Amino acid sequence: MLGGRFRILVTRPLSQAESFVEGLRSLGFEAYALPLIAIEPVADTSKLQQLAASLTDQDMIIFVSPNAVQQFIKAASSEVWAWPHDTQVQVGGVGPGTVQALRDSGLASEQITAPSIQERQFDSEALWKILANQAWSGRRVMIVRGDGGRNWLAEQFQAAGAQVSFVQAYTRTLPLWSPFHRHLVQQAMAIPSDHLWFFSSSQSLDHLSQLCPQGQAVWPCSRALVTHPRISEHARKSGFRNILLSPPDLYSMVTCIQSAPW
Repeated sequence: MLGGRFRILVTRPLSQAESFVEGLRSLGFEAYALPLIAIEPVADTSKLQQLAASLTDQDMIIFVSPNAVQQFIKAASSEVWAWPHDTQVQVGGVGPGTVQALRDSGLASEQITAPSIQERQFDSEALWKILANQAWSGRRVMIVRGDGGRNWLAEQFQAAGAQVSFVQAYTRTLPLWSPFHRHLVQQAMAIPSDHLWFFSSSQSLDHLSQLCPQGQAVWPCSRALVTHPRISEHARKSGFRNILLSPPDLYSMVTCIQSAPW
């Protein structure tokens, strides 16, 4: 295969998948976006707008994903709105994609609390390691996320005495595939050993099972690259047997692919 042994199928939501595909292609890989999650804005953005208008009422605001940042900014945007630069409000992000989305939205790097890019894992546990030693009793924490998700981080804040609230910024739904997307899937099922599926969400595996129930017969022969041990376990339960685990940044992924034992 061009640039490596596999055609890489990037299953992230389309807007994020496209940037990964461009990066992989620039390094000589054959890669395509095959979204397994569609991101839709919430119907009622009033709570996001209220948050944007009263950021300084919070002691910390955590965004769980780039989508949370993008949908918050879309709801907040006006001619006069901007991130406050003279406030003690902390803004947190779990992974490098979220951090980049915050920077792209105009927030200064020094205002963002997130795991270092040198970390091998980007999740709630890694973020809490940075925050755990702060005094949280009576402080207000807002978590901006999609429809549902893990409550582990909120539980840590609550155990430390913080007042935790949530605001939903988006919903995750099944994608609408184009004929080309369906053609990619047919090829991946016909020659599974020549394809590498990139999963950055357990929900994408659930959606794959719904969209391709016949895939159960070929997933054991397919390859998967995942970004977290929980996703690896979910992929194994879904039928994948050949699984690589990598941090979610492009160059770690490429190094992982190039050193694969397959």
